[in-house]
Amino acid sequence: MLLEWSSDTEDIREQFPLRLEDTEAVAAEARIAHPEYRGRHQIMTSDFLVDTNNSEEPKYVLQAKYSESFQDARIIEKLEVERRYWLKKSVPWWLITEKNIPSTLFQNIKWLYPAQRDELEINNAHERVQFYTHYFNRNPHCSIIDIGKQMDTAYSLPIGQSFLEIRQLLASRYFLFDISKSYNLKCKNF
Repeated sequence: MLLEWSSDTEDIREQFPLRLEDTEAVAAEARIAHPEYRGRHQIMTSDFLVDTNNSEEPKYVLQAKYSESFQDARIIEKLEVERRYWLKKSVPWWLITEKNIPSTLFQNIKWLYPAQRDELEINNAHERVQFYTHYFNRNPHCSIIDIGKQMDTAYSLPIGQSFLEIRQLLASRYFLFDISKSYNLKCKNF
């Protein structure tokens, strides 16, 4: 979700397979046993290979692990093979854990993510943005929830309709805000 939310992200390939011959060579060079199953070397993967629109870092790799997994020496060895593999390819490789993802950022994206998939009538979006912007400016201390309730009541809309529409507009980036901050859904911060 975090990668998909980033405006720099162009493509995400999950569980990207690493060339077996290359990982075998890296493992041999590092004197680390190559991952195998029943005596056969297995193809290693990286969790995320990300293509970006950033000319300074057009591509990078993320490997995600829970921090508790670092107690296992074998996991660390396999990570080292993977790190060296990408180093040889001159592709930045990053190891992330749950500790690297700010809770607020994660919660905000988790809330917005489903609304990204909702259909918005683009013909109407600009008009709706102007409408809500005007209302936000007139009521800077109201929460988005309260504004949604007021709008639903004032325009005889089904309960939650305005809140849903605001959420869709936020998810579609019609309103810009710092997603890493906790807003408690206050419109004055948007």
